[in-house]
Amino acid sequence: MKTIILSFFSILFSTGIYAQYGVIAQPELAVMYLGYDNFIVPMISDETASVSVTGGTCTASSRTVNGIQYKGYLVRPTSGVSFVTLALSGKSKNGTVKNYGQFKYKVKPFPMPQLENYTISKSIGSKLTVGLGADSPLDASFEVLGGSITIGDEEFLFNGNNVPASALQKAEIDLNIAIYLNYKRTGSEGVSIIQGVVKVVE
Repeated sequence: MKTIILSFFSILFSTGIYAQYGVIAQPELAVMYLGYDNFIVPMISDETASVSVTGGTCTASSRTVNGIQYKGYLVRPTSGVSFVTLALSGKSKNGTVKNYGQFKYKVKPFPMPQLENYTISKSIGSKLTVGLGADSPLDASFEVLGGSITIGDEEFLFNGNNVPASALQKAEIDLNIAIYLNYKRTGSEGVSIIQGVVKVVE
């Protein structure tokens, strides 16, 4: 899975010479997700960066992305808040501390995953998985706890992520059937439900 890296860029300077670097921001994409460890990387040239958080918790952490290790923080928004504000500061080698401003992020619910199966085998059954899709930058995994399938007017329950062939005896080949899944995201609390449709194959 991929990792979100949110980087802060500052105006770099040296004695007597000032070099300014422009950054184009996308404020509407400044988002953090509830119930999720949002990974951020503060970056200030020649200084040790630090971050303080209002509206959430902040824990030092590191991650390796594409073979490169990044040192940063895991920011987890507090339940009930609409925004998280990060205050960025830097400490130079001689001990001077400078504040680089505050950065505000909207807090949104974590995206709902989708059923990744399009078909289900009548002869051997199928293991079901859910995910956010290959295009999602979020680092998340999910466990399917069980659910039900509906064939005609009948509902068949199953446990875990496997729908047994015995539950599909009355299903016709090429029939589309509704399926409900109970799932849990790793690191989150509580169980959620999603609905999908799968096609019965041999």
